Amino acid sequence: MDPEATKQARIAVLQEEIEFIYFANELYWRQVDPSDAAKADYDRRQGRLEEIRSQLADLQKHNVPVGAHRPRRP
Repeated sequence: MDPEATKQARIAVLQEEIEFIYFANELYWRQVDPSDAAKADYDRRQGRLEEIRSQLADLQKHNVPVGAHRPRRP
């Protein structure tokens, strides 16, 4: 696969992950009294959204090889 196609595929995967996170967040926001676990999951998703947005920005402005970004683990 050529580098541009790989880059576009990575962008598509990240955008799909954003859509999933938005859906999960919608379910969270609809809860009247979310549990502590639900709140922790929401916070984790928000952190992941920041990572994804940063990766997308890098991919869209630079020719960054796929795999150069790895999720940070606490």
